[in-house]
Amino acid sequence: MIKFKGAKKIKPKQIDYLNSLSEFILDKFFTEYKKDRLDITVKFKKGLFEETDQYGNCIWMDQHHRPEEFEIEIDPDQSIQLLLNTLAHELVHVKQWAKGEYYQLQREKHVYKFCGKRFDTNKVDYWDTPWEIEAHGRAIGLVVQWTRANNLSNKDLVVEG
Repeated sequence: MIKFKGAKKIKPKQIDYLNSLSEFILDKFFTEYKKDRLDITVKFKKGLFEETDQYGNCIWMDQHHRPEEFEIEIDPDQSIQLLLNTLAHELVHVKQWAKGEYYQLQREKHVYKFCGKRFDTNKVDYWDTPWEIEAHGRAIGLVVQWTRANNLSNKDLVVEG
């Protein structure tokens, strides 16, 4: 379902947490049938933040409407809490695309549809786009729900050595 690549500097316990969070989120968003059809690769890309001013990003790799294959890039030089939040944020985008809630119009550059409404990203600030509002807000809630479901605290997430 989810593959992690380039995780040399990520501790095995952190990968366990990221994998557990991924499963938790995908269980919330998708049926077993749909989860089995998804192919998600998470690549850890050192320097991503310096290069793009983003901790993570997500793109679909197959078709633009209701895709099933995704690549997520995450900068590994973050705290575990920020890694978890970044992954949750990008998985919300996976949900948006895979369910057809969000997609780019092919004939109009910078124009996207979200839940049936058109948005020109040249005219709307990043922070005002509904797909980012949902991703930022849901990410926090998803991580909180996952930590509660696993009886974890911030102290538990600190991985030594």
